[in-house]
Amino acid sequence: MASRETSALYLLALAHLQNAHPEKAATLLAALDALESGQPATLMALAWSQVRSNQPAQALSTLGRIRSGGGVSASYYLVRAQALEALQRQPEAYLAIRTFLRLRGPVARNNPPQT
Repeated sequence: MASRETSALYLLALAHLQNAHPEKAATLLAALDALESGQPATLMALAWSQVRSNQPAQALSTLGRIRSGGGVSASYYLVRAQALEALQRQPEAYLAIRTFLRLRGPVARNNPPQT
């Protein structure tokens, strides 16, 4: 499939995800992954849609593919924490969210301190 079509499919999946249709997004992203296996952005969006559609075990499996491909980022740990929390694995979720916060770095404040 041409890059233009895969980009359109990816954007359609993200639109479904943002508009409260994570199951549809997961279906589209799984199809996109079948066409272009192992793309980190596709896998991350797929894992996120799986968490949002109450499929946390599948999300962890998808995240495992990201980890084995070396595409781990701060957002990886955020989605991992959400999946682990949904599976009631709080100690692991806690570690994942701590790693997310560490990797994310400092957050800019809207209001600087007054002197």
